[in-house]
Amino acid sequence: MRKINLHLDKWRDALLIVATGLMSLVCMYFLAALLFGVMEIHADRDDTIPGNIPIYLMSNGIHTDIVMPMRNKIYDWNQIVNPLDTRSGQPAQYVGIGWGDKGFYLESPTWDNLRASTAFKAVSGIGDSALHVTFFARPPMEHTDSIKVLLTPAEYERLVASILPSFRVDAQSHAMLIPNAHYHDSDAFYEARGTYHLFNTCNTWANKRLKMSGLKAVVWTPFSGSLMNAYRH
Repeated sequence: MRKINLHLDKWRDALLIVATGLMSLVCMYFLAALLFGVMEIHADRDDTIPGNIPIYLMSNGIHTDIVMPMRNKIYDWNQIVNPLDTRSGQPAQYVGIGWGDKGFYLESPTWDNLRASTAFKAVSGIGDSALHVTFFARPPMEHTDSIKVLLTPAEYERLVASILPSFRVDAQSHAMLIPNAHYHDSDAFYEARGTYHLFNTCNTWANKRLKMSGLKAVVWTPFSGSLMNAYRH
């Protein structure tokens, strides 16, 4: 009996060490997210060149999407995505793009649908990624979770160039549609490049697009709130 108790004590101590280590890692992750999420990278923009191309940063509290004109002199998004891929098939003036884990996007439209296996695949980086594209019939309304930003042509050109490589395309350079995948009547999902994991989330992706465009961003954030806060003041 004494040997059994000794073995149980060893297992208990080992589990306690593992649990303590995991809790420490979780705390370090959130601490890093909070710290780097308030450290802004301010764009070196020339204020003498006013921006005239409106984009919007939109958040639902979890994901951050970048909303852009469907078509202008710099780029026509109809070249790669198609409003006819939506259930409504209606034409669009603006297009919103967000990147994330494919399984999380498709299997967990709400937190109530989230399963442990889906979450594990998402954070571990073993799943595929997808792009969620929303088509807008008119410019989005501005509010605390829909922030308008005016870009110069050069900034917008860099933004488009930073987003396009995230799409998986077919032989005709069209985005590869994920069939029968929708949240509502005006959206569609497409196959994406890149690997989602704890340190490369949907919001990390959006933040990096802004950095690559020479726009204001934060050092690093896995969360939507930190990125949106940088543009709220």
